[in-house]
Amino acid sequence: MTRGRRFIKRGLNALMPAAWLCLGGGAGAAESESAAAQYIQLIKANCHTCHHPESDNDDIPPLHALSAGEIAALLFAYKNDEKTATIMNRIAKSLADEDIPPLSEALAADGIEAGP
Repeated sequence: MTRGRRFIKRGLNALMPAAWLCLGGGAGAAESESAAAQYIQLIKANCHTCHHPESDNDDIPPLHALSAGEIAALLFAYKNDEKTATIMNRIAKSLADEDIPPLSEALAADGIEAGP
C-alpha cells in the first residue's frame, strides 16, 4: 500500500465514529428519528441538484409533477436495472431499500409545495 493510500485510509477510519454519531448511531429513538430525517433531507438535496422545478432538460425531468409512488417505482426500477440512465442506476443502488419510501414522500411533498 502506498504512503498516500495509508494516509487516506487512516483518515477515513478516524472519521467513521464521528459519521456514525452524526447519523444517529448510539442515540435514543428520538435522536435516531431526527438523524434519519436529516439523512433523507441530505439525499433529497442531492436529488434537487439535477431535478428541480425549473429544469428544461428533457433527459433530467423535474420531480414536482410525480407522486411518491411514481418516484419510488422509478428509484426501484433504476436500482434493479429495469430502467437505465447515465447515473441514476448508480445513485439508486446507493440507497437502502428502506430509504426509498421516505425519500419519495419527501420529494413528492416538495412537488405539492412547488406546484407544476
